[in-house]
Amino acid sequence: MAAAGSTSAVQQLRVLLTAVAALIIMLQQLPVPCMATNFVVGDILGWGIPRYPSFYHDWAMSTLPNGFHTGDSLDFVYASGKDSVMQVTVDDYNTCNTMHPIASWSNGPAAYPLHGFTILYFISGAPGHCAAGEKVTIEVLNAPLPL
Repeated sequence: MAAAGSTSAVQQLRVLLTAVAALIIMLQQLPVPCMATNFVVGDILGWGIPRYPSFYHDWAMSTLPNGFHTGDSLDFVYASGKDSVMQVTVDDYNTCNTMHPIASWSNGPAAYPLHGFTILYFISGAPGHCAAGEKVTIEVLNAPLPL
């Protein structure tokens, strides 16, 4: 009798293990949940004339290896009326030209949601700020980061 009971227990264990294996396979096929990140540009220093010219470049590089992804956002923290943010072309970024922005924000703080694989260029619209290094290049990766 003990042998018959053992066979039944072994069969039940096999059925259970098969069900667990099937569940694991199904879970692996589900979409991976993603976590969006709100990046404060410049961290605790926010958006303003930087301490040194490559400050914002260094800040953007500090996000690596994960970097910026679709679904993340950039938060430019500054006082309204004292600064601004302009999204510009690469040429306007390189020359600090504020005459033809793609978009601009003058009421701080400003949030910019990131979408799709692209390279974005932001400068300050306040006189002299861009030339002092208040500008940043952001490379957005298309896929969001998994949790």
